[in-house]
Amino acid sequence: MAPEPACLHVVVLDASGSMLRRGRLARAKAVALALLQRAARCGHHVALLLASGQGAQVLQPPAPARRALGVTVRAVGGGGGTPLAAALQRAETLAKGWARRVGGRAQRVLWLLTDGRVRQAPPRPALEVCVVVDADDDRPPLGQARQWAQRWQAHHVALNDWN
Repeated sequence: MAPEPACLHVVVLDASGSMLRRGRLARAKAVALALLQRAARCGHHVALLLASGQGAQVLQPPAPARRALGVTVRAVGGGGGTPLAAALQRAETLAKGWARRVGGRAQRVLWLLTDGRVRQAPPRPALEVCVVVDADDDRPPLGQARQWAQRWQAHHVALNDWN
């Protein structure tokens, strides 16, 4: 029986000003915490990036998932613009470096938590699996995050439907 491949979950959290509306950021942080806890239970690695008015920040480079990272997620504030393309580029770079280090069969999963409110659609990061967790709860929704998921051939999950 072949060993299970190493797995990296790269969580990119949009913490822009628009995510502050109607508690989007708080709900997105709860999903990020759930993802980190699940990864820790499975013995996977995680990386955590933030896209906010402060720029694209790496809060946790690829490392074994630890429940203590929840403190970092809870402390995230929001506001300003959305440097999503820069955050996704950094996520891709970190994931490629991690895959080179672990070698063998490695799976990399991107979790993008966003409301999709950016001027220009970002390109799909080169990770094996991409999941767009869509926080766009406007009526009617803008729908950009859903469009990215379709164009990227990624999974799409509405933030409000997250379990």
